[in-house]
Amino acid sequence: LLNERGKKDNDISRTEVELIKKQALDVPLELFNHSYKNIVILDEFLPKCSKNIISDAKVSIHLLCGSARAAFQTVLVNKPSVELTKDLQAKLKQIEKIESGLIQ
Repeated sequence: LLNERGKKDNDISRTEVELIKKQALDVPLELFNHSYKNIVILDEFLPKCSKNIISDAKVSIHLLCGSARAAFQTVLVNKPSVELTKDLQAKLKQIEKIESGLIQ
């Protein structure tokens, strides 16, 4: 069987394997961090937000929360370090708190 690079699996060097694993983790991690950052920004913006667009801002937060949770699941598949997992779980708790505050 050939992998996506056209090589047999046993022809891939350890360096290439580690690079592939890193890239597989980096993509969902970047999505998680981007989503998290924008959730926090929007949450800080809500008190100053025009009443005409507040629902748009809240919907954006809900969508970004879903994006962050999906990215977290993909990160877990790629076996992150214990420290990274704990950091992301703490951020997920903050995301959950922000999102639950929107539904009140």
